[in-house]
Amino acid sequence: MRAGRPTGVAATPKPADAVGGMGLGIVGGQTICGLRWLADLAERPDVAWWPFDGLKLNSPEFVGKHVGVEIYPSALRPRSVPQTDDNDAKHSVQYVHDADVAGMLPRLMDLSSLTPQAAHQVRLEGWILGLVPHGVIVLV
Repeated sequence: MRAGRPTGVAATPKPADAVGGMGLGIVGGQTICGLRWLADLAERPDVAWWPFDGLKLNSPEFVGKHVGVEIYPSALRPRSVPQTDDNDAKHSVQYVHDADVAGMLPRLMDLSSLTPQAAHQVRLEGWILGLVPHGVIVLV
C-alpha cells in the first residue's frame, strides 16, 4: 500500500449536478463535456467498458482492448493532498497503475460474486473501480 493514501474509506459518490450549478463539487458541466468523448469511444471496436461488457476483467470481452472504468478520485487522493482536478487525475491514474503493477486489477475488477439481481443492476448502472460490494475502496 502506498503511504499517505486513506484506508477503509467508505465511498459516497455524489450524482452529477445540474448544468450551470455553482459551488464545491459541481460536476454537471464536466459530465456534459465528457459524455461527447465517451460517445466517440463507445463506437470504437478496440475499447470495452467495465462492468457493462463483463463483470470480470479476465472475461473474453476485454482481451486485447482498452478498458474504460469509472473512478472515484476523492477516495484515491491522499487526504493531505489538496483537491484539484490535476491532483485527482494524478492520484487516480497512480492508483490504477499501482493496481496493475501489483497484479490486483483482475481482483479489483471481479464482480462475479454479486447476486444475480445485483449483477444485473451493475451491468445497467456501472461500478466504481476499487469499490468492493460492502462499500469500501480497496487501496493498493
